[in-house]
Amino acid sequence: MKKLSKEEIGKLGIYEFQAYIGAMTSPTFGGWKGTDTLIELLKIKEIEKPKILDVGCSTGYITRYIASKFDCEIIGIDLGDLVIEIAREEAHKSNLTNVTFQIANVESLPFPDNSFDIVYGEAITALVPNPIKVLNEYLRVLKPNGKIATLDLFMNESLSDEFMEETNEIMSNVIGTQIKIRNFQEWEQILNESGFNDIKLLDYYDDLFKRAYSFGKLVKIIFKMLYHMIVNKEIRHKLSPTLKFARKFQKVLKGDNFGYFIFTGLK
Repeated sequence: MKKLSKEEIGKLGIYEFQAYIGAMTSPTFGGWKGTDTLIELLKIKEIEKPKILDVGCSTGYITRYIASKFDCEIIGIDLGDLVIEIAREEAHKSNLTNVTFQIANVESLPFPDNSFDIVYGEAITALVPNPIKVLNEYLRVLKPNGKIATLDLFMNESLSDEFMEETNEIMSNVIGTQIKIRNFQEWEQILNESGFNDIKLLDYYDDLFKRAYSFGKLVKIIFKMLYHMIVNKEIRHKLSPTLKFARKFQKVLKGDNFGYFIFTGLK
């Protein structure tokens, strides 16, 4: 993509800044292992040329992964202009003709009822202000007997209220909208009341917050981040609280304080 000016970079939110420096190229919650588990549960091969919607696709790394593995038509959506631009560029480089990307809000999907055989999303349903509204949209755009799968973060309720509030605040700043990380029991209640059938909810605790970077890629990302923090006070102001919290967060990650769930169901 085109190089942005210092002023343009300073206006980016943390989410889009991460995309700009190349830091959003693999899954966060559960890594590729979690993604492969989600794909396996969807049983995509059992559907003849399915039409698939990837909600909250970010730079499209999972969208392209599925598009390259299956005979399907897949659409990736995200709110960020910059991340969708990157997703389109990467799909073009990969010569993928069965994938498209567009800007859209998961709370009001721009698709008719009964449009998709599969709706899936990673790290999105738990990061919206109103997950019930979003789940209703997934249900609306799915065809009868269509499949849903989401992979999302949950928090152990044994953590202190102070830490839970700080986590919600930091993650809200990163995402750019107010969120609340819920515990597994809260998600059980929400998903069981979602209107889907044949619901399955599985919890996992490994490969959390671990992106699959090579050593060279990681060094490049760190260098870019530090460079922009040095030369751009707006970026420095936005990132500093998050980086400070990250050091504390690494200690809490030990054990089962956080996990991710994979939810599947049928319309």
